Amino acid sequence: MQFLTTLGPVAAFIMVLMAISFYFIWGKSLVAAPELRERIKNFHETDSISNRPLMIRCLVVLVLVILGFVIGEHYHIRPGSTAMTGAALLLLVVTFGMEESHASHKVHLAFVEVEWPALFFFIGLFVIVTGVEHAGLLTILGKELMILTDNDPAATTFATLWLAAVVSAAIDNIPFVATMIPLVETMEAGLGGPEALLPVWWALALGACLGGNGSLIGAAANVMVAGLGERAGSPISFTKYIAYGLPFMLASMVIAHGYMYLRFFL
Repeated sequence: MQFLTTLGPVAAFIMVLMAISFYFIWGKSLVAAPELRERIKNFHETDSISNRPLMIRCLVVLVLVILGFVIGEHYHIRPGSTAMTGAALLLLVVTFGMEESHASHKVHLAFVEVEWPALFFFIGLFVIVTGVEHAGLLTILGKELMILTDNDPAATTFATLWLAAVVSAAIDNIPFVATMIPLVETMEAGLGGPEALLPVWWALALGACLGGNGSLIGAAANVMVAGLGERAGSPISFTKYIAYGLPFMLASMVIAHGYMYLRFFL
């Protein structure tokens, strides 16, 4: 709830502005043919469910996985372990009672549908980010940041906000935030305690989130959508994404900067 009440308002405001901008840029071109509209009107959701028992099993496993995320946090079980266990359980449930050849075919089809290019992209990206962390580059950046801001809470907050945005546009925001956590923790003494450090944490979260919209590799969602678009015959190139994503990212960051000032320093 704290996250929702702190960053929810600015996220909702930016979303509305982006939706309006999208309408003026692409709204007139988003016109469906009359026959397609009629087809959608006549569509019934229940007709798309071809195997109701399977759907129920999938939903049960999904609920168990979500519960596993919540409960596992208190027993130091990594979310990845919970997710992989859920995936294995679902494969077992789906193929239970089938003949060996049929079950093997089902499992093979499931693996074919996995977004392997996106997964290997993230594997490589995490390796690079970990290498950067162990090389000490992020520590150097943190020290330089504190020197430039002269331990001023407001300056440190806004510098963190924009640094998180710029770096998250270049590398995926999830590993970046993970590597920035110990770096931000080292700022506590210089800024005057946990209370003074709180705006920096919010700046890191907000900057990394919005900065991930700046490039195709900035966020996991971008890579997944690009993969789905390519599969559907509508590929999204790196340069084309930047042409649209970067201006939107910069505009949202200006709004975020103003929000952080009004919320914490006015």
